[in-house]
Amino acid sequence: MRGFAVNLGVGQVLEVELWGIYLGLKIAWDIGCSAVVLESDSAIAIHLLTKNVEDLHPLATMLWGCQDYINKNWLCSIHHVYRECNMVADKLAELGSCLELGLSTFHDPPNSIRSFLSEDILGVCRPRAIV
Repeated sequence: MRGFAVNLGVGQVLEVELWGIYLGLKIAWDIGCSAVVLESDSAIAIHLLTKNVEDLHPLATMLWGCQDYINKNWLCSIHHVYRECNMVADKLAELGSCLELGLSTFHDPPNSIRSFLSEDILGVCRPRAIV
C-alpha cells in the first residue's frame, strides 16, 4: 500500500483532519516506517497535536490517539503546510468523499492525483486563493 483515502460520512472539518492524521500515522507505523513527516494544512490540528489536551476537550480521545503515535519510537516531525503545497493530500481527501464509507488503500496512485505527484515532490507551490 502506498496511499489511502477515507470517507467518514458527515463530520466537522477538524475531526476529519484528525482522523486522516491518525490513520496516516497508524498505517505508517504498521508498515514499519522508522521516520515520518506529518504535514497538515490545518494549523489548528497542528497546534492541538503539539499541546497538552485537557480531558474535557471534545476531541481529546482522537488527539491523544494521534499523540500516542507521534510519540512512538520513531522520528516524527510535524509541520503546517498550505493546501496549495500538498495537492496530493487535498485530492485524496476529495476522492475520499466519493468513495464508500470507510478506509480505501491504494497500491498505485489513483489517476485523479497522478498529475500532482511530481509537482508535490519537487515542491511546486501554487498561488494561494485568498477569498
